[in-house]
Amino acid sequence: MTVDTSSWLRQHDGAKIWWSTAKPLGDDTQEFLLEKAQDSRTNHIVLGAILSELPQNFVATHTDFVAQILYAGQRHGDEMFRRIASGLQASITSGVRSRAIGIPDPQDVQFRDQFARNAAAQPPGPVRDFFSSMAADMENEIQYHAADDATLLDRRRW
Repeated sequence: MTVDTSSWLRQHDGAKIWWSTAKPLGDDTQEFLLEKAQDSRTNHIVLGAILSELPQNFVATHTDFVAQILYAGQRHGDEMFRRIASGLQASITSGVRSRAIGIPDPQDVQFRDQFARNAAAQPPGPVRDFFSSMAADMENEIQYHAADDATLLDRRRW
């Protein structure tokens, strides 16, 4: 992954291979990732790619880890923080889900509510901002699908 950080395929597939050897996601794996985030020599592109393959509900349920890795990334500048935050966000939003037309995706609603609770529990700063942003993203997703559903249900041809 570090040989060619400009290769999306290398990052994507490399992260999947990395996780196939790091599972299950236990304390050792979390400690390793936190260690890498605190090391200024760590390639932020690679770390972001690895974080993007976290299990979908991990970010919502492991607030301590999320806070620690975001603060570690912040200590190394905006680019590292952005890559870590983007990787965490990608782990939630990637994949395909199905839902009934006219009904919000229950997982989007659950994530929105959990992220809002996570944000409220944090002191002002980047971690609260991250969780607030994630709650807003989930609300936007819910609203987008509601608007899209309205056009699907309106069978008129203008």
